Amino acid sequence: MPLVKIKNRIFVESTSSSTQFTVDDSTSEVQNEYLETFDHLSDKKRRRYSRSGGFKTPEEIREMNRLRQRLRRERIKNGEPKPARTGRQKIFTEEEARLRRASQQKEYRQRQKVREDDEKSIEESLQHRIPVQSSNKDIDLVTLLKIHERNRLARHASYQRNYRKRQKERQKALENQQDKEPEPLPTFLQSIVEKAVEEKEKNRNRKKISSRRFADVAFFGHKDVAEEEKNFEK
Repeated sequence: MPLVKIKNRIFVESTSSSTQFTVDDSTSEVQNEYLETFDHLSDKKRRRYSRSGGFKTPEEIREMNRLRQRLRRERIKNGEPKPARTGRQKIFTEEEARLRRASQQKEYRQRQKVREDDEKSIEESLQHRIPVQSSNKDIDLVTLLKIHERNRLARHASYQRNYRKRQKERQKALENQQDKEPEPLPTFLQSIVEKAVEEKEKNRNRKKISSRRFADVAFFGHKDVAEEEKNFEK
């Protein structure tokens, strides 16, 4: 019979009568109770196995869930309260449901009171008068915040005005520069520019010669082509 390897250490040999286990480099002796420990199952299968009271196929589990939902709907029809949706589903009796609602309402009232106290303390802190070294008068926090906001907006508007002014000046200077005739270069710069233009023109002509070189060499030979290039450059 073929051996099926499980988890790199357990070998299962299937026979017609029963399932036998053989151990390969295992630290503990494998017995038939091994099946009850679920160690050979993955975590997902182990949870499903223990929850459903035994390993079942997906079809059997779906059928079991449908049956459970049908029984739940029948219980709700008969007047039982709906089960809690958090954590494990639990059916509450009428007294338990009443106590649960009362505790929830109490928690809500406590949270509401904390929220109202926070809002009240914020209002008091806003109305608190802070001494400010301005006109020798006490200014409350709200007025101080309004002053700061007004100053901030004024600074922002000033920045915008200065930026637009600089942009206009820059644009005007650029237009004036375009209208003017270009100033003549100094003598030494003019000679450098002329030499660079001549070198560029010579390189362009040399490039044209090199592009025709292969065809010329085929007909005239290297010597004739070299002489032609010299004459062309002159």
